[in-house]
Amino acid sequence: MKREEAIALIKDMVVSCEDLGVLGIMLMLSSAVVARSQGYQVHIKTEGDEHTFVCIARVAKKHNLAVCIKREEDLIVIYQPLPERPYDS
Repeated sequence: MKREEAIALIKDMVVSCEDLGVLGIMLMLSSAVVARSQGYQVHIKTEGDEHTFVCIARVAKKHNLAVCIKREEDLIVIYQPLPERPYDS
C-alpha cells in the first residue's frame, strides 16, 4: 500500500476502535525477496487482547487489506497483497 493509504488506515483505526491496546505502530517497506505484498506494511504491536485483534482486522478489511495476526508475538501485520498471477503453462 502507499504511505498515504497506510496513514489513512491508522487514522481510521483510531476513530473506529475505542480503547485500542496498541503499544506501537511501524510502517515497514516490503522486502522484494520475501514479500507477499507491495509497498508499505503496517506492523502493530499490541497488548494481545481479542478486542484489539478483532477491531483492527475489521478496519483493515474495510480498506481491502490483508491481515496476518501473530498471536504469540502480539503482532498484527496489515498489507496490500500482491495480485494473483495465473500459472504459466
